[in-house]
Amino acid sequence: MNSTVKTVLFWLMILVAAFLLWKVVQMSTGNSGKEAEATFSDFLTKIDQGGVKEVTVNGQEVRGKYTDGSAFHTTVPAAYPDMYKAL
Repeated sequence: MNSTVKTVLFWLMILVAAFLLWKVVQMSTGNSGKEAEATFSDFLTKIDQGGVKEVTVNGQEVRGKYTDGSAFHTTVPAAYPDMYKAL
């Protein structure tokens, strides 16, 4: 084969490999299954509106799901017992 054809095929294979790698990374970092970072005030607002379906509290970290099925996580201030009353 001609060296020019070999060079073109080599770069074509590099481009295809780069594209496939990009697609794999894009799919693995997609939003499906990812939790959204919620501010604490937004979290309290959603509780007041009845938009929180379930929560798991682990120390100051709160993870849960909204009623629309999307996941979230937030951090609770150290001394905030009113959150438990709202839940």
